Amino acid sequence: MSASIRVEHPLLAKHLQLSPAERNFRLNWVSNITRSKWHEPILCPEFVVHQGRAVRLVDLRTSAELLGPAGYIPGADWIPLEGAKEVLLGLPREAPIVLISRDGIEAAALAKELESHGFVMVAAMHEGMLGWRHAGFVIGRKPEIVKQMNQLRQIEPDPDSGERLTLLEMEEHVGNPFEVKWVRMAGLLLQGRHHCVDGRDDSGVVGTPGGDAGEFLTLLGCLELELGRALTHDEVGGLFHHTLDAFGAFYMHTDLGAAESLVGVLRADPRVSSAIESIHDPVGWRKFFESPPEALRPIVLEHLLDAKHHGCGHLKLMWNNPEEYGVRSELVRAFVHHFFESRWSGAEECEYVVLAGEHDEKGVLVVKIDQEIFPFTLIPLVSPMCHNSQMFVSHPQVASYYRWQLAEFLCRLPDVLKIPTSAAAAIRERSDQLAEKQTLSTLSRLAAGLPIFEVTFRMDGAVDVGYRGDVPRAG
Repeated sequence: MSASIRVEHPLLAKHLQLSPAERNFRLNWVSNITRSKWHEPILCPEFVVHQGRAVRLVDLRTSAELLGPAGYIPGADWIPLEGAKEVLLGLPREAPIVLISRDGIEAAALAKELESHGFVMVAAMHEGMLGWRHAGFVIGRKPEIVKQMNQLRQIEPDPDSGERLTLLEMEEHVGNPFEVKWVRMAGLLLQGRHHCVDGRDDSGVVGTPGGDAGEFLTLLGCLELELGRALTHDEVGGLFHHTLDAFGAFYMHTDLGAAESLVGVLRADPRVSSAIESIHDPVGWRKFFESPPEALRPIVLEHLLDAKHHGCGHLKLMWNNPEEYGVRSELVRAFVHHFFESRWSGAEECEYVVLAGEHDEKGVLVVKIDQEIFPFTLIPLVSPMCHNSQMFVSHPQVASYYRWQLAEFLCRLPDVLKIPTSAAAAIRERSDQLAEKQTLSTLSRLAAGLPIFEVTFRMDGAVDVGYRGDVPRAG
């Protein structure tokens, strides 16, 4: 099975009639769909694991396979293959469905057949449960699932919350298996990504201010303090490229407002305007920014190196407040430069996500685990959408562990910087302190007055949720 051919999708035909969040969800679905050589629709496990309750996961295997070594994905419906077509034909044709088989082959064939019946958001998970386990995602083996054969889960929207999320709503959210999925720390380090705390990302996340971009820049700022000098443009590039090689997926986001502003500036730029006059739809713009024509790349990069064209609030605050955030503006510019150069040169691990809508978070969730983190530790991916409301989600323990690993790694790169490995501990300590300060600065601007909830996932399976006060206001 191959997953290399990207295709257009009829879902976007009426995109202007949809809400920004739904439009963005569909655009992300379309952008992640690939096709096998038999033209079967496929989604990778790394995309599937981040989807919330609105996406239906359907396991097509036998009961023996569900309870066997491969297990099943918690929250999936069990519809055995022999009767799955008839059951699924009863669903709306625009229902988002991911089909799962042992290795993805049977699921892919059924997904293609359902497309022939008018389904427009159906796909098979690439490599099936084998791919899911290979990526380090957590499985279930509870025998109760066999009692749910051919029972489709009712997907009902939560009632809207008030002006602030409540403790009860938060307890219901983190206790819902459809809103929390799990990945081993080793899988997160090698194949996962750290999303921003931004509540507009409705997929299950490990959140930290600025995502991977924020963490990398925080560590570089602390690295400069340890060196006693500024990093050069080329040194930043060398460290970034080594990080991509070692850690894989790397996340940075913008938002629809900043993207539309950038498009407006490009249309007004006579050096670019004639080359983009035929682009009018979201898919076209996404393809353009994924890989602009080589002759236009320096011009597009010139505009991307302006902080106002970035929609990540944390990154923008870091860029415009270097003393408060402990990171030089020139360091941010150098990183952004290398990020886009790498992305345009074919580094698919550089993920640039466009979030839809305006900030409307109604709470902050701090996620903790009641144990020390090791590569085998299970890490919860929590959806920032709670009761139809946004919330900021932060995983400070996971972020600290990631910075520790990254610091140890960067101190072992003899071809970039001559840093003694003993400096890694000091850099990590500095970065933990700076990250805490940065988080408070960002939340005091973006989440002032919102309730802070702390959830602790315990080793015995229990979940403790508590209210920890409100976010203070800046200044």
